[in-house]
Amino acid sequence: MFEIIKKGVNYSEIMPKQKKLYSFFPDVKWVFYVQILQKIIPPFSVVLFLWFYILKINEHYIIHSLLSSLVVFSTIFQAYFLLGIRAKSTIPESFLPWYQELEQKLKRRTLQPQPFAVLPTFEDFVILLKEAEEQFGQEYFDDL
Repeated sequence: MFEIIKKGVNYSEIMPKQKKLYSFFPDVKWVFYVQILQKIIPPFSVVLFLWFYILKINEHYIIHSLLSSLVVFSTIFQAYFLLGIRAKSTIPESFLPWYQELEQKLKRRTLQPQPFAVLPTFEDFVILLKEAEEQFGQEYFDDL
């Protein structure tokens, strides 16, 4: 489970932040939302804990406040878990020609033999897109 969360964190870090990719990859939006969650959820869970603590609804108010805060705080890990699962899944067949074309362009540009994945995953594709962003810059994404 922690391996999948780490893969999700890595996947979100290597995802190119190009607006042209929004129509192809919902993952770009998900990464953006997870980054917002990282900023909002920790203070929100503290405020939630204090709110329940101040209300003192019943004799178990500390347990309720703590569990509510933990559930809210766990949404960050859940989001990274889902991104990790997405990173491990294979790309659809409709993306395969795009993947192969991009790989060939990068091979011609860098002249380094790179291993071709028989069944590329979304993580492989995002790594390739990140390399294209570094090699070709914005011009590659303008042509999409």
